[in-house]
Order: sequence, then C-alpha cells, then structure tokens
Amino acid sequence: IALGLLFNMSHDYDKAVDCFRTAIQVRNEDYLLWNKLGATLANSSRSEEAIEPYQRALALKPSYRRAQINLGIALLNLNKLPDAATLFADIISSMQGSGNTARSVDGVWSKLQAVFIGMDRFDLLEFCQTKNLDAIKYHLKLR
Repeated sequence: IALGLLFNMSHDYDKAVDCFRTAIQVRNEDYLLWNKLGATLANSSRSEEAIEPYQRALALKPSYRRAQINLGIALLNLNKLPDAATLFADIISSMQGSGNTARSVDGVWSKLQAVFIGMDRFDLLEFCQTKNLDAIKYHLKLR
C-alpha cells in the first residue's frame, strides 16, 4: 500500500494501480483501498475505469464521503452530468445537519455548480449560491 502511495505521489500511476490491485487481492473488503484505486485511475485520466472501484468502496461503506465525492467528480469528468448532479445533491442532503463543517459542504456545492455550468443550467446556479437544495431537487425532479 505504501509503495502504491509513493508511486501515486510521483505520478507513476500505472505502477500505483498495480500496487493497489495487488493489495486488494489480500484485503478485498477494504473500502479505503478501493477508493485509492479509483482515485489513482482518475488521476491518470481513466475516470471510466475509476467508477467501479468507487462503487465497490461505497458498497462496502455507503457513508464513505470521500468515495461519494470522488465518484461524483468522475461522473463530471465523463460528462455524465445528470448522474453527477443527482449524486452531489444527495451528498449535500446527507451532509446537512450532520456535524459537517461549512467548508466541506461548500466544496460539494461548488462541484454541483460546475455540473450545472456543464449542463448549461445557469438557472440553477442561483439556488447553489443561496443553498436552496429543495429548489434544486424540484428542478431536477429528485423529489
């Protein structure tokens, strides 16, 4: 695992992917390893391949926020904007009132704004700035 992290930090992503895949063979139920594999794939411009490891991490620990956000970013990078919007709205909904810092929630709001820009849904940007999640869910038909 440590070697995978070192390869990742030195941008030798193929070797890092190999290290994390080897580690997963031993610790298949480790959601953190699955997320690291996904992040390494995404960092090497392989967002499509990153989806499955993120989903595996979330299957093992559905509340793992980092994997949720990473999955949303991968969807955004793949131009799967409606899926990314839904995921980010769900993340914000689950973060509200659960002891998260305003800064961490603001980071997800900014990612949701990027999705709306990509969707040419400039009408929804105001709801992001005012943090009106109910209006966003209404317009995205997420109720």
